[in-house]
Amino acid sequence: MPDGTPVPINTRFTKTWRVQNIGTVPWKEKHLKRITPQDPNLCYSRDSIPLPTVESGEIIDISIEFTTPKYPGTCRTDWKMVDAHENLIFPDKQGLYSIVHVVEEKL
Repeated sequence: MPDGTPVPINTRFTKTWRVQNIGTVPWKEKHLKRITPQDPNLCYSRDSIPLPTVESGEIIDISIEFTTPKYPGTCRTDWKMVDAHENLIFPDKQGLYSIVHVVEEKL
């Protein structure tokens, strides 16, 4: 789902990112962690998504299911990769994010 897409209130949707390990070290035992706190006015999702082992140069798709809130507005969630101890892997790099516009009417 492209960023900025209008989505009705109280609706499930899936966001998919395509990412590549451009480093020389495999990603093992990593998770994608939601950085944006859970809030009733924001899109709901799991807090953490386990990632498969990703070899150097490999491209994977990461999909997360969200549910929009009961009220219209803009809904953004931010995500970063963490290790098994929840330490940020690339703390100075921009993470992934999802942003949708929550609307009242059915589309």
